[in-house]
Amino acid sequence: MVDTSEHYIKVCDAGEWKPFVFRQDRVEEMDYIDVYQEIRTPSPCSDAEVFTLPDQGTFLMLACESSKDDAEQASPLYKWEKGEFVYYQNITTFGAQSWKFFSIDEELYLAVANRGQKSQVKSICTIYRWSANHKLFFQQQDIVTYTSRDIEYYEDNGEHYLAVANYAKDGHTQMASVIYRFEKRKSLFYPFKTVISMGAMDWTHFSIDGTGYLALANSFDGMTTQVYSAIYKLENGRPIEMQRIETIGAVDWEFFTVKDDVYLAVANSYNYGPQNKQNMAPYFLNSSIYKFNKEQGMFEKYQDILTRSATDWESFKVGDSTYLIVSNAQKDEETPRYPGHSSVYRWQGAEKFVRVHSLETTASTDWEAFSTGGGTYLVYTSAKLSTAYILKVMLK
Repeated sequence: MVDTSEHYIKVCDAGEWKPFVFRQDRVEEMDYIDVYQEIRTPSPCSDAEVFTLPDQGTFLMLACESSKDDAEQASPLYKWEKGEFVYYQNITTFGAQSWKFFSIDEELYLAVANRGQKSQVKSICTIYRWSANHKLFFQQQDIVTYTSRDIEYYEDNGEHYLAVANYAKDGHTQMASVIYRFEKRKSLFYPFKTVISMGAMDWTHFSIDGTGYLALANSFDGMTTQVYSAIYKLENGRPIEMQRIETIGAVDWEFFTVKDDVYLAVANSYNYGPQNKQNMAPYFLNSSIYKFNKEQGMFEKYQDILTRSATDWESFKVGDSTYLIVSNAQKDEETPRYPGHSSVYRWQGAEKFVRVHSLETTASTDWEAFSTGGGTYLVYTSAKLSTAYILKVMLK
């Protein structure tokens, strides 16, 4: 018997209904998230990258973006020491949008996508290599790009690649985003393959059963933000289009797993175009989670979540539980229980992802989860404040 008023199961024992108690081993669960450290930055930041260098420890690289179109800006690197991040090195950037750490044959690299000045002017993505002698990153190579928004590394069949998301060229958002292949003999990346994109904002690489994939977030075709983003299957490093998914101002893909199931979450940011002629609530729209159907070899919509100009999804695990946190550029004024810009969702089986926590933040641009020193932490960057925040996941 199920007692719906008391929310537990009762069993009949000698003619008497008694509560049945399940015995469970204690598992780690998130209680709340608390501010752990504040980091002053040269300017507002658009991205955070956390990585580990062998024998050196954990580092945090921030992408800082000056409000001036033509200004160079210092993007800072921090090292985790004695339970907090401390300043380590400055790297000059030009409207930095995204950082990516990767390694090739024991050489360690950082690559940055710079937005540059304007869409009519060339910008650069710069690759830096770690010097074991100097224990610093030094410039290795510049790649010409056009208002690039993201750079992603992947390896396929022993070859190494960088995929650059170009947003616009000469004011046109329908253009080529470029994939570069690493030439080991020269230790440089060269153009390998182009993909037609529409205001490309993000590349995400992931693997399913040993096969590599790339997801591209397209945001704007020049007339509307209601465009198709694409998922590509990799064949000898080449992206072969596998599936198109309609998105609305997509700016980010997040790959994650729950048990044996595979998911992709897209952050939809802005509803503009003929489909919204009245420009009604352009920032309030669904961002969607897709689940991979292994039999069909395709992603299928799993759940819609109402977001407010979503800029980023980040997944993390605490014990056996899977969480998603979303960055919202706009605030939720209609739900008193969840008023903040950022919301945390927990996977709850048949209920799918359920909102369990809200964070009172400014307009956020990126979340990054990492674990170190026995704890789980989140990095949060702001679009408006020259401050990055480290938050710690507190356990029950």
